[in-house]
Amino acid sequence: MAVCPICGCKTDELDFVERKISDADCKVCSFCSRQLNVFDTTEEPTEAQLRWLIAVIGKDVPERADNISSALKDIRSRYAATEIPQSATPVQQNVKIVQQSGSNKSSKLDYETDDVINELKNRVVALENEIRTMKRKQMIKTIVELGAPVVLLILLIIIVLSSGLIDNIKAIFDMAGIVI
Repeated sequence: MAVCPICGCKTDELDFVERKISDADCKVCSFCSRQLNVFDTTEEPTEAQLRWLIAVIGKDVPERADNISSALKDIRSRYAATEIPQSATPVQQNVKIVQQSGSNKSSKLDYETDDVINELKNRVVALENEIRTMKRKQMIKTIVELGAPVVLLILLIIIVLSSGLIDNIKAIFDMAGIVI
């Protein structure tokens, strides 16, 4: 395992790719290589790709050389005009939408949200019940798998002993002169 100098994630040596960043040649993980390929093209990167770049620049990676850090900052400066919304999560965006909308729309969204939450709770309860049922079935199956051979062996021993087969076999061996 080695550490990618871009993202700082531990990666297998086989997953590293040779990549030229600015003037420096370095080995980076395949994911970072694919992400950086977008910035090498003439097309505009998406909002998610720019967020990835900002997150990578902000990460403290001890294995990252100064020239790689400066190269990443140079890439970011090329897209400085591109504005990225600062809301961190989709939940915060939804809260802002509810706050910005009027009172009628807000109450409608609240009811829809409550309905979705209740539906999800019901689904979770149903899944929990299904898991309990599956655990019971698995336990019964395990008991049968372990118990059936033991019961069959006991029945076989009882049948052999009650049939007198052992006495007949002993008599044959006694006639042959073999002691059991």
